Amino acid sequence: MDGCGGGGEEGQPLGGTDTSARAPDLRLQILNLSGDEIAVWEGPADTTVTTVKRSVAEQLSRPDYQVQLVWQRCKLAGDTTLEQQNIMQGGELQLLLQAGKEAQLRTHHYRSGGRHFWGTDPDGRAFHLVKTKDLQEDVYSKTVLTVETWIIRAAINGLEGAFSLESSSKPEHFLFLDPESAHELHPQKSGALLWLVGSERALAAPDAASFIARSAERGNAFNIFACNLPDKAITHTHGRLAATTAIEPHRRDNPDPLEMLTAPFEAELPIDMALQTLSQQ
Repeated sequence: MDGCGGGGEEGQPLGGTDTSARAPDLRLQILNLSGDEIAVWEGPADTTVTTVKRSVAEQLSRPDYQVQLVWQRCKLAGDTTLEQQNIMQGGELQLLLQAGKEAQLRTHHYRSGGRHFWGTDPDGRAFHLVKTKDLQEDVYSKTVLTVETWIIRAAINGLEGAFSLESSSKPEHFLFLDPESAHELHPQKSGALLWLVGSERALAAPDAASFIARSAERGNAFNIFACNLPDKAITHTHGRLAATTAIEPHRRDNPDPLEMLTAPFEAELPIDMALQTLSQQ
């Protein structure tokens, strides 16, 4: 489409082409794995993939974090535009619904009383605890803690290689790093603390509910970082899960990494498999 109309064509306003009635740049078909059309998207070519995913998810009444779009056998990165992906008029995008893999996260180094797994309390605060203390009152939190099984989802913020963690016991609730958490009495912590929050809050601050993982170079262990604080690893302090900015100063340079277990949750995954599973590649 040209930016200006052809001279004095009838019906054209003075000063150029009337863009108010301009047709969309692209009309794309969304196909399921069987090749059937299940949705249509129309809009300009400079639209981001994340925006298209949200539109398709709304049409299909699905959470947008479950929607993955594929073009010519490649997953589309959420922060790129259709134009950058060379998607043409009449293109056909394949829809993948992310089923999500279940996993448990286990602290690598700290083993007092047994191996510690990530979990939550009734208020959504994130802790680590031994499985023998599951559904019991914790000495630090002064409340009942539950070991959590997480569903690995594509990152809510759309970042390629990142991931989000949904609670299997509380669907539509996600792990979330609040960098300005209020002061807590049990334990006495504040600042960048980890929480379990509802999807509405997670979608409103997608970087806080999206994470990346990097090898810790210690066996099968890795560190994870929230996308809203990407240079500060998640670790623990008196059982509470937090970014290193919220823990004791002398421990900030040595965060305790994680291992990942999948069903039947008996042994950790090799590091390359764990990172591949988290990045969903």
